[in-house]
Amino acid sequence: MILAPLLTLLVWYVLAGKTGIEITVSILEAAMAPMITAAIIVASYKIKSNLATMMIGIGIPLSIFSLAIWYYVLTQLGLL
Repeated sequence: MILAPLLTLLVWYVLAGKTGIEITVSILEAAMAPMITAAIIVASYKIKSNLATMMIGIGIPLSIFSLAIWYYVLTQLGLL
């Protein structure tokens, strides 16, 4: 939730010089919580379901702070 948006920002905004709603959405999507669908599939096949549910349980609250930080960064860069 930190490295993926940073990499997206570096590739599209810094290296390619692109701006727009597509870039902003991509960065914010990369900062969001882990996929719940993956945990459902893992739980249905009984593959380390405790780990998958723990990742979601920790990832969703952390994404609240991650999105707030990335919203601030994108606002300061003029992308929002």
